[in-house]
Order: sequence, then structure tokens, then C-alpha cells
Amino acid sequence: MPIAYVPDIARRRIRITLSEPVTLTEMTASVDRQCADGMWTFGVLLDLRLVRKPPSVANAQAFAAHIRAIAERHGPRGAVAMVAQDPVMLAGAQVYKHFSGKPDPHVEVFTSANDAEEWLDGFDKRNREKPAS
Repeated sequence: MPIAYVPDIARRRIRITLSEPVTLTEMTASVDRQCADGMWTFGVLLDLRLVRKPPSVANAQAFAAHIRAIAERHGPRGAVAMVAQDPVMLAGAQVYKHFSGKPDPHVEVFTSANDAEEWLDGFDKRNREKPAS
């Protein structure tokens, strides 16, 4: 299965592990599921370490546009930490980060799953500590 989707309700986090081949349809379905499951604001650890071929620029743009359209209806998505080790996939993750719009502090790229988890934990903690506006 190209996409493993594992929610952790207690931590308000979803771990999504991709393996090849992954299609744009499958990627958008995973995001649609996140929204349908009521987990749109959960943090996501997107593990790309088993993928060697990044999406095309057109698919990265389409995927980012799909997420922006959902965010217009449901508000901002939770933080996303992408993990890749292959240099081509790291570059692909950076392309996606760019297409996600504005410099987005909610999206980051890592080479280590542990670093990604720590960043998500810190992101969650910082957002819980923000005073209500």
C-alpha cells in the first residue's frame, strides 16, 4: 500500500508513510480523510523516506492548491513535518513547502523522524501557550 495513515488521537498527530508508487489522487485522498476524520488541525509527520521520485512540479502545485482550498473552508491545517533522506526527495519536499504558500511556519522539512517529532511537539507546545486573541 503506497500510503499508511496512522492517527494518534492522544498526541493529536497523524503519521503518514508513503511508498512508491504514490499518485496525486492518493495524496489528496489522504488529506480529504484527515479532514473527514475531524483531524484537520492535527500535526502530520509525513514520512517520505521510502520514496525516491518526487512529484512533478504540476502535481506539487495541484496538491498545495487542494490543501489551500480545504483550509479556506476549515481553517489552517495543523503543522506538517516532512521527513526525507534522498537528496531528490528533500528538494521535492522543499518545492512543496514553497507551493504551500507564503513562508509557512506550519511546514518544515527534516532528514530525521526524531527531529520532525521534536519539532511537532514544540510547535504544539508553542501554540498551546499562545494567549487567546
